[in-house]
Amino acid sequence: MSSIIQTATKNTAVVLIARSVSMISSVVFIALFSRYVGVEQFGQYSYALSIAALLSGLVAFGLDAWAIREVAQSPTLSATIIGRSLFIQVTLALLSLLGLAVYWNWVSPDPNLLWIVLIVAGYVFLDTMSLLLISVFRAREKMEYETAAVTAGNLAMVALTAVGILLRVSVNGLLVLIATSYALKFVVIVYYARQKCGLVGVLLQTRPAWGQIKTGLPFFLSSIGNTIYMSYPRLVLGALGSFQSVGLYAAAEKVVLLISVFAGVLDVVLYPIFVKQMQRSVREFARAYERTADLVLVVGLLLAIGLSGLMPEIIWMLFGSSYKNALPITLLLVPSISMSISGYVNGRAMFVLRKERLMSVLIIGTALAGFLLASVSVNMLGAMGVALSVLLSAAFGFAFYFVYVRTQLGLPWLTGRYILYFALFPIVFLVSYAWRDAGLAVRLMAHLALMAGLIIAFTWTHLIEWQWVRDLIRAFLRVLFFSRLREVEQGAFFVNTEVEHTDEK
Repeated sequence: MSSIIQTATKNTAVVLIARSVSMISSVVFIALFSRYVGVEQFGQYSYALSIAALLSGLVAFGLDAWAIREVAQSPTLSATIIGRSLFIQVTLALLSLLGLAVYWNWVSPDPNLLWIVLIVAGYVFLDTMSLLLISVFRAREKMEYETAAVTAGNLAMVALTAVGILLRVSVNGLLVLIATSYALKFVVIVYYARQKCGLVGVLLQTRPAWGQIKTGLPFFLSSIGNTIYMSYPRLVLGALGSFQSVGLYAAAEKVVLLISVFAGVLDVVLYPIFVKQMQRSVREFARAYERTADLVLVVGLLLAIGLSGLMPEIIWMLFGSSYKNALPITLLLVPSISMSISGYVNGRAMFVLRKERLMSVLIIGTALAGFLLASVSVNMLGAMGVALSVLLSAAFGFAFYFVYVRTQLGLPWLTGRYILYFALFPIVFLVSYAWRDAGLAVRLMAHLALMAGLIIAFTWTHLIEWQWVRDLIRAFLRVLFFSRLREVEQGAFFVNTEVEHTDEK
């Protein structure tokens, strides 16, 4: 029990540092880049990034998620797992780059967009391969090396972007400098994987493995479904709208993604812990999942509501007054991001339960449904219609996984606390949207009142268990301020073996 919370908090602390640096670097980069290139070229960049992200799902082939599970269970086979997976990814990356070159050079000639797409796709694919190597750190729960590599890469990206702007290089030249930062991060990851995790002999194992393709297929379907879901809004707007609307939507999307930065820590930290808990017993895993999922429901909603009150100021500070029309799009996307935060926990739970086939079908189905809805609504509502399609598809996935995972684990889902949560969820966001044009003081008062009301309601229904929160904070403080972890008191956040599970308090 103590070892679980110690490991979780140690890894969360170091990953949180990496995510904090990533968030700050992303904010600075977006502010510098978007203002330098303007709305139109920022739309072109975002469109190219969407194409690259979509193809990165193909290049990744879901092997990073698969590798975490396999390396965690068979650490001695790390070089074989990574080497053969890397061969698949490199092959798919080269084929994708060739396809992009053929399309933008001969099928739909556009020299300017051709180079933007190729440069962006090149460093996105390299980052995809970096995630495969990072899976070794995550499987062995040595996230400090991931933190070091990610921090170096992000700081280099901001520094090189600033240098490029000062030298007033072209957009393509600026993208080459950004690509250089990704290459630096890859080199640092390789170094730590070899020197700190003993990952040697990868090149000797880099060869075709068709059985691995068959094994990784469900993970690939989930990966490609996720990339379609994340990319289709900008692709639809680029194809049926204008790069101006792509730029506004991309700005709104960048802002709301900041909400999920810290929640993404759960995706890194909890997966190997969930795997090990499942190896012990389904009951232990169910307890860990329930407590984590409940807290994420609350934190995701509070975080989204809190930032919604500051959205006009955030957009102005990041992008400037030329992006002010991104505000209503942003506020429509905020609830979908709040729901997607729970997807970090539910998605890993599905992998641990070995339901990746079902998950892949659902993800692809939801993504395609969202794509079709966006293709229709974009003609009537523009970027707002695309944002609405994202919101509806996110709501479907959120509701399904909420019920399905809890049913599979024998946990309650139709209880008073969850009914209250789902009743309050749309109400608070409607109130937030209605107050979007009010002054800053009025918005702050309204959103603080909403957050206070939610905390009282969730405490009353025991959706928030303050003992869990205290245990987590206490463990965090021990990790952050003591060189050696001491024993953690009974009543751990993730698993408390002395407290029997009850359906409702």
